[in-house]
Amino acid sequence: MRVSSNGKAYRSYNFSFTEPWLGGKKRNQFSVSFYSSYQNPNAYSAYIYGSTLSNNAYFKVLGGSVSLGKQLKWPDDFFTLIYSLNYQQYKLKNYNYFNIPGFSSGTSNNVNVKLTLARSSVNQQIYPSSGSNFMLSGQFTPPYSLFNPNRDYNWSLFGSV
Repeated sequence: MRVSSNGKAYRSYNFSFTEPWLGGKKRNQFSVSFYSSYQNPNAYSAYIYGSTLSNNAYFKVLGGSVSLGKQLKWPDDFFTLIYSLNYQQYKLKNYNYFNIPGFSSGTSNNVNVKLTLARSSVNQQIYPSSGSNFMLSGQFTPPYSLFNPNRDYNWSLFGSV
């Protein structure tokens, strides 16, 4: 669990749990994590200028993931295959610091699946003196346009083309 903040301008909450030996016999890991963050670019303007802009702009991120890793027998016992299901929600209000036309306020959601193939043969986790770590991963997002064909998903960073 982790909490960080600098007052009104930024705060972040994180929680994660990992069971590295699910089932007790092999290195089968199970993990869950949740996170939330909040950024307000005008948080201190009320103190400096006496204005009421402090609640008129923000950027919020909310997310979570569930993953399951399974120890593989082939090509050797050091390989692990990890499946993750992830969700992220972005909420913006008068926050156009990304310079995306038409998206300074609103909500955006993302669901994705991540597959990771990892190999670790280190002899000690903190100060390894032999072995190696290797990781190959791919993150896949479903084609949202197939779920709602009536919605226009086209947009341009430079406005209308």
